[in-house]
Amino acid sequence: MRRVLFATLTVCLAIAQAACSSGSNSVPTPRPTPTPDLVAVRKDLTDEQLGSVALALVDFGGRYDSFRPSLASGVQTLATRADLACDASRQINTLSKNGWIKAYARFFASPDPIQPETVAIGTNIDVFSSKDGAAAKLSADVSTVADDARSTSGCFGYAIEGVERLAVTGVGDEMWGVRERINIHSLRGSISTVAFRRSNLVAMVEIVRLSSEDSTDELVALAREIDKRIAPLVSSPLSMGRGEPGDALHD
Repeated sequence: MRRVLFATLTVCLAIAQAACSSGSNSVPTPRPTPTPDLVAVRKDLTDEQLGSVALALVDFGGRYDSFRPSLASGVQTLATRADLACDASRQINTLSKNGWIKAYARFFASPDPIQPETVAIGTNIDVFSSKDGAAAKLSADVSTVADDARSTSGCFGYAIEGVERLAVTGVGDEMWGVRERINIHSLRGSISTVAFRRSNLVAMVEIVRLSSEDSTDELVALAREIDKRIAPLVSSPLSMGRGEPGDALHD
């Protein structure tokens, strides 16, 4: 996923272009937390059905009433995902080899992004042809976050000063969460992300803030809401007794 990074459309364009540098980082690798696979999500979802899973602005709560939709919202093509990634070739290769079918995103930006509070919020939903492909993509995202954090200037002009794992459990078949501490022209904040897999579907919810506010509880609650919306899209139960989905992901 490397999160569709709507920070590109909000933080980096709304705030003065920054020439940032980051020091040496110790980057912990987030590990998805597995739970038993219980459902299979349909692969032939219409755009409308997929869009019903993504959160609307009202779902984030009243504090974001003034936020505006981002141009990155809506049905996403492979080209769209590539354009919004730090490494376009890597994004295309990862999605293609893992059987990516389609995606739907819904992002919102603050009308006043230079204030030291929430800058952007949003969700992204990806559908893959198999649960194994979705699991591989979620695993690849773990590596991408770590790689981006080790870069000298961040991928969109902000410095990443550190990455922390978030304590997230109980959503989907496996999940992970990270908080990237960022510096944008001396303004410090965070990009907090929770991503999870439910069978062959991968969902992400993200909050970008220019403050020290902890977004963990809010993100987990939003992820659970997305997981609930997946239930009507279930096509059939899956057999039990397989190994844990996160067995191939190591710290």
